[in-house]
Amino acid sequence: MTDEEWETFVDFAKSKALELDDIYYLMNRGDRDVKIADSTRREMHDKMREVQERPGSLATTGGTQVEKSTDDRVFDSILGVDSQLDEVFG
Repeated sequence: MTDEEWETFVDFAKSKALELDDIYYLMNRGDRDVKIADSTRREMHDKMREVQERPGSLATTGGTQVEKSTDDRVFDSILGVDSQLDEVFG
């Protein structure tokens, strides 16, 4: 600060009465950034939890597993044997 800026600063400070809002600001200004960061972190955590709790669509969950009946497994194995025989005999 130059000397002129300092004098202007001091004159303003002398003319300004200290109010409760000013004291409250001075008292809590150090915690302000911590409180803002904590609040933002908490909001993001809550939003992520909301998204995770939503039921997913079939596209996002990978679909449902369908259990095969014993008949289906038998036919699949027969088809597998046939395809292997076709490969052997060309």
